[in-house]
Amino acid sequence: MKEIYDQRYSVSVNGAEKPVLAAPVKNAYFYEGQRYFDIETMGVCLFSHDFAAPAEIVVRPRFAVKNVRVRPEIPFAFENGEVRFTLHKGAKFSVEFDNDIYGNLFVFAEEKRDFAVRGEVVSFPAGVHDAGEIRLSSNQTLYLEEGAYVNGYVKASGDHIRVCGYGVLCGTDFEHDDEKPREMLFRADCGKDLLIEGVFLLDSPSWTVCVAGYDGVKIDNVKQVGSARNSDGLDICASSNVVIENCFLRNYDDNISVKAQVGDVYGDCKNIVMKNCVLWADCAHNMLIGPESNPAAGNVYENIVFENIRVLEHKEYHELYQGVMAIFAADNAVIRNARWENIEIDRISCGRPFSFTFTEAYASTVGKRIENVLVKNVVCREPTVGCGVVKGYDEARKAVGIVIENVKIADKKIAGGSAFYFKNEFAEITVR
Repeated sequence: MKEIYDQRYSVSVNGAEKPVLAAPVKNAYFYEGQRYFDIETMGVCLFSHDFAAPAEIVVRPRFAVKNVRVRPEIPFAFENGEVRFTLHKGAKFSVEFDNDIYGNLFVFAEEKRDFAVRGEVVSFPAGVHDAGEIRLSSNQTLYLEEGAYVNGYVKASGDHIRVCGYGVLCGTDFEHDDEKPREMLFRADCGKDLLIEGVFLLDSPSWTVCVAGYDGVKIDNVKQVGSARNSDGLDICASSNVVIENCFLRNYDDNISVKAQVGDVYGDCKNIVMKNCVLWADCAHNMLIGPESNPAAGNVYENIVFENIRVLEHKEYHELYQGVMAIFAADNAVIRNARWENIEIDRISCGRPFSFTFTEAYASTVGKRIENVLVKNVVCREPTVGCGVVKGYDEARKAVGIVIENVKIADKKIAGGSAFYFKNEFAEITVR
């Protein structure tokens, strides 16, 4: 078993010491024209508190520190090498020392609660467990008690399945080599009424959460840190009536990707909402619709909404995969009625704020249409390296009804004809 704890930090809550987990993250960079990858380690402190009285949190880094940044912003004091917080309610935030975003500390201060378990319960109490493969079927609940650290991965199928608790499901000890078969940390196939809430998902070998062929999904207050290639945070595949909220996701790939096919499971994607979440992508997109669909079925993606989202980081060197907000229309799919609203982007280290295009990447042909897309009330705090892009494919396969409303880049509002976006002759955009 690999090292569980990060010894660089001490964290106490009302005087009681809390464990800090070690979480690998991947840093990609170029040097003399070559791309390199470093696996670095950040810390994660996860605990619950009833908040009848405040939580007085003290973070003591065991190294010299000159400055501290906390995101999303909450009040703190920094003196004598200590960072102090007084919380009156639950909060999730990143503590960054001397602008180090790869050796930072996540604090997940949760409000103590009872989870709604139902049916047959598969439970892991506090402690370290080598579980391997965990199978779930209809009317089962997987409960990870606070303090549980479970080395395992889940394969689920059926109706009325629950995964809950403040414990940790970790994939560190499983194969991560992308040239070999890898397991997803959580995979659910074909059913209805799926709930995932509270848990912390750490270091998936491949996709972190894949939900395929489901009707009725709720993902609430889920936390993730992933460093593997293709460590997508949430892959919502061929599923409808999905609500994702209050999550805090950091992954080395798309934080959420909505797909119409995975393996033999395919179908339309309808009525999907992600709201009130914090996202951090060390590579690729933060929010992606497409591209994987079934070309014979001509799948439809519709009524997909992202609102009240804070994006802490976006970095992608490959132009094809850039875009904090992105649409890939592929495999004869139609993508319509998509909305991004109230999106705050801290930094785009490399990439662009939005990219809506047709593609054959991960596909056999391009899509049929992109229509009725709204990007509204978006703020990029810093100047971006790349501009937004909207591209249709040809006269038959256009991007139409694209509205860009009240989008600001470093306090400058995007206007018609602005250098902040590019469109081709097969795209119809209104900027206001």
